[in-house]
Amino acid sequence: MFKNYFIIAFRNLFRHKFFALINIFGLAAGMSICLLIISMLLEQKSYDNFHTNKDRIYRVTTLAGRENATTPSLLADELKNYPAVEKTARLKRGFGGDATYHQTTIPLIGFFADSTLFSLFDFPLLYGNPARALTEPFSVVLSQETAEKLFGQQNPLGETISLEERGLDAFGFNMGAHQAQPYGEFTVTGVLADTKQKTHIPTEAFISYATRQALVQNGVWENDLESWTDIFGSTYTYVLMREGASQAELAAIVDQIGQREYAQLEEQYHHYRFSLQPLTHITPSRMINNPLSFQMPLEAYYFLGVLALLVMLTAGFNYTNLSVARSLTRAKEVGVRKVSGAFRHHLFAQFVGESILLALLALGAGIILFQFVKLGFVNLWVNQYLNFELAEHASVYFYFVGFGIIIGVLAGLYPALYMSHYTPSKVLKNLTLMRPGGLGIRKVLITLQFTLSLIFIVSALIFYRQLDHYLHLEYGFSQENILNIELQGHPYEQAVSQLSQVASVEDISGCWFIPSSGIIIEKNIQLREEEEARNFNFMAVTPNYFRNHQIPLLAGRTFTEENAQSEVVVNELAVEALGFENLQDALGATLIVDGGLQKENGSLVQITGVVRNFQDGLPIHSMKPMLLQYEPQSIKVANVRVLPTDIRKTMDDLNNRWGVIDPMRPMEARFLEDQLNTSLQVFVDIFKVFGFLTFLAISIALLGLLGMAVFTAESRIKEVGIRKVLGANPGQLIFLLSKGFLQLLIVAIVIAVPLAYFGNNLWLQNFANQVPIDASVFLAGIAIMLVLGLIVVISQTLKAATSNPVDSLKDE
Repeated sequence: MFKNYFIIAFRNLFRHKFFALINIFGLAAGMSICLLIISMLLEQKSYDNFHTNKDRIYRVTTLAGRENATTPSLLADELKNYPAVEKTARLKRGFGGDATYHQTTIPLIGFFADSTLFSLFDFPLLYGNPARALTEPFSVVLSQETAEKLFGQQNPLGETISLEERGLDAFGFNMGAHQAQPYGEFTVTGVLADTKQKTHIPTEAFISYATRQALVQNGVWENDLESWTDIFGSTYTYVLMREGASQAELAAIVDQIGQREYAQLEEQYHHYRFSLQPLTHITPSRMINNPLSFQMPLEAYYFLGVLALLVMLTAGFNYTNLSVARSLTRAKEVGVRKVSGAFRHHLFAQFVGESILLALLALGAGIILFQFVKLGFVNLWVNQYLNFELAEHASVYFYFVGFGIIIGVLAGLYPALYMSHYTPSKVLKNLTLMRPGGLGIRKVLITLQFTLSLIFIVSALIFYRQLDHYLHLEYGFSQENILNIELQGHPYEQAVSQLSQVASVEDISGCWFIPSSGIIIEKNIQLREEEEARNFNFMAVTPNYFRNHQIPLLAGRTFTEENAQSEVVVNELAVEALGFENLQDALGATLIVDGGLQKENGSLVQITGVVRNFQDGLPIHSMKPMLLQYEPQSIKVANVRVLPTDIRKTMDDLNNRWGVIDPMRPMEARFLEDQLNTSLQVFVDIFKVFGFLTFLAISIALLGLLGMAVFTAESRIKEVGIRKVLGANPGQLIFLLSKGFLQLLIVAIVIAVPLAYFGNNLWLQNFANQVPIDASVFLAGIAIMLVLGLIVVISQTLKAATSNPVDSLKDE
C-alpha cells in the first residue's frame, strides 16, 4: 500500500513539474535557513553539557544595578559553610603575558583557579593529577595546544616556565594598573586533554589560586581578596549544589549572604545582592556584564528561532496554497478512488505521504543549499567571536530528517483534509468543488504570506537606516588620522619619547581604553557626604587627550600632571547631574570619588574643566555623565595623530621606533576610525543575515504568487475566452484577473504596517541614538511589495488576456 502511495506521488510530481519545482525550491530555501539556525541553536545548547554534574553547577552573579558575572572573592569561602553547598571553585582574571621555556616565548592568557576546579568541572588531564594539580603556589596547568607550542610532543610535567605578566591588557580589557613585570618560575603540574568539548571557560592556562595569594603577600598584587566591595575584580564563583538540595534553597542562601554583608557597608552598597545562573544557561546567556567569554545573548537565540519559524511559515503557506489550488485538478482522481472503495483515511494518508515525500525532496535540496549558506555565515566577522563550527555529525542530520517529516505533515495537513472530503457524485458530474471555506483559507494564507514579507521588508529598511545612522554618527571627537597603539605593559612616557621621533607624528596622547572597546568603568560620585552617590562613567586620559581628539573645552582648563590625583574634568551631562545651573558654577567644586578598581577608600578631587559631551562607549548606548582624570599607571593606549600623507612610510617608521621599545613583540596598532567601524561590524553582519532572510521571504512569497497566478489564469481561461468574444479588451481582462490579488495585497499592507511599526519600535527602545520611524520606510516597503507583486501577477494575466479565445473554447 505504501509503495503504491509513493509511486502515485512521484507520478503526480512529474505530471505537475512547474508546481512541484515551485514547492520544492520554496521549501528548500526555507529549510536551508532553518537548518542553519537549528545548527546554530543546537551548537549553542551543547556548551558545558559534558560535565557530569552540570545540572547541579551554578555560577553566582552580582546584582549591582546591572547583573554582573563577577563576585567578591570572599563569597566562595562563605558559601562553604552551608550544607546545601558541596564545593565551590573560583576563576580570577589577572594573568596575561609571555610564557618562556628556554628560547621559546609565546603569549599566554591564564586564570587563577581554585584547587577544586577539576573536581567541580570535568576537564580531563592528559598529564598530571587533577586532585593536586592546582594545590601548590606557582603551579600551572596548560592546554594541550599551549604545551605543544612550548615543549613539543614531550611530557612537560615538572618542567618550569617563566611568566611575565601584562595584567588584564592581555585579555583585551586595557584595565590593568600594573606595568609588565616577571611573575617568576612556574612548575607545569598538568596538561589538559584536547577533547574538543565546548565550554564557556577559556582553558589555555590555569594558575593555582595559591599563587595569587602568594603574589599578594609578596607585594606584587594589591590585597583585594578580603573586600566585599571587590565586585568588579574579575572573580567568577561557581558552586556545586549538594544532591538533595534545591535551586530555591541555594538561591535563598546567596541572597541571604548578600543582604547580610552589604547591609554592613556604606549605603551605596545596601541594594547589592547575589543571584544564581545555572551552568547550562550560561550559553546562550541573558544580558550580563563582565562575561567570562563571549556568549550569544538569549534575546538573539530566541530571535533566531522566531526568524526560522517565520521563514518556514512563508514556505509552508506556499505549499499549502498551491496544494489546495491544485486539488481542483485532482478532484476526479479522488472521486474515482472513493468509488473504487477508498476510504477517507486512505486518501488522507496518500496526500500526507505525498507532502512528506515532497518535503524530503526539498530537504535534500535544502541540505545542498545549506552548505553554501553555511559557508557564507562562517565567513562573517562575528563568527570569530561566536565560533560556530556547524559540525556535520549524524545527530544533526537525524534532527534534520525529523524536521523535514514534521514540515511535510504540517504543510500537507490542510490540503489532505480538504481533498479527502470530496463527494464522488459531485466531482464526477463536474459540479462545483470549491467551497466558500476553501476560498477563504487560500485568501488568508496568501494574505499572511504577504504580511510576513512586508514586515521583513520594512524591518530591513528600518534596520539599514539605523545602521547607517550609527556608521555616520557624530561621536563628538575627531576620528581621522589617529593611530591607537597598544602599550603592551610599557610605560607611556617611554612610548612617547620614541614614537614622537617620527617626523609625520603630529601629537600623542594616552588613554585607558578607546571608546569603541565596549568597556564601561563607573565610579560613585558625591558632591556632599550626605548626598546619595551617583554613578558616573570614568576614563583615565592624559592632559592633552582633549586637544589631540579635538574635544572642545567649554569652561576652565584641563588637569595637570603635577596635580593628577586631585584634579578632574567632567562633561556637560555631569554638570547637569550634579545640579549646577551653568558650566562656570561647576569649576572649583570638590567631589568625593570612590576608588572603583583602583582604591578602596574615597578621594577628594576638584573640577578644573568642562568638556563637550562625547561618545565614550558604543553608539548603541546613550552618553552618560563622565569623569576624566589622569592616572599614569592606567594609560594603556597611545593615541598617535599622524599626517595623512604617505601612511605606509609612517607605519614603517613607527614600527622601527617600536622595535626600540619592545624588540620581542610586534607593534599592535589600528586607526581609530577603523576601530569604531569594527565595533559596529556585528550589526553589519546582522543586517546581511536579515537582508538575506528578507530576500528569501520575498522570493518564496513571489514564487507562491506566481504559482497562484498561473493557476488562476489556467482555471479561468474559458471565462477569459468568453469575455473576449463578448468584446472585453486586454486591459479589462488583466484588471479582472489581477484585482483579487491586489485586494489581498492591500489587506496585507493594512495588517503589516502597524505590526511592523510596533515590532520595530520594541527593539529600537533598547538602543540609544535612534532614527525615528517615519512614513517613508513604509511607503518604500509597500512600493517594493506592490511593484514585485504586480510584475509577477501581470506577467501571467497578460498571457491569459492576450490568448486566442478559439484555443480555450474549441471544445465547447
